[in-house]
Amino acid sequence: MQNLSRKAANSERIDVKQIYQMAIDFGIKNDLRGKGEIEKMLEEQRSYFKKLDVKDREGFDREIFINPYSDVRMFINDPAKKVKKIFTGIDIGTPELLLAKELSKDKPIDLVISHHPLGEALA
Repeated sequence: MQNLSRKAANSERIDVKQIYQMAIDFGIKNDLRGKGEIEKMLEEQRSYFKKLDVKDREGFDREIFINPYSDVRMFINDPAKKVKKIFTGIDIGTPELLLAKELSKDKPIDLVISHHPLGEALA
């Protein structure tokens, strides 16, 4: 996450996919199971997928090949969108989105991140 802070301090814009990947990398780095165990789990998922027939592969969550956390997903139309300002919170709903919209009038907010999002993931 420090890279994100450095880029923000230098007024660089990074994209949403980079933010998402940094969150996953941070989780893996700090996971009590250790990076080796996480990599082993991800490889087991890749091996399992390779054994599936084509029909069973259709609905398979391919995100599990790189992301060991089934409760971490990205809800966005454009993963390549460049981001400078983020509005974040827990349980963000309509009132908070309206607040973000209002705050954006003076200083545009590029991304809203919620700990408990609603909707379907891109996975």
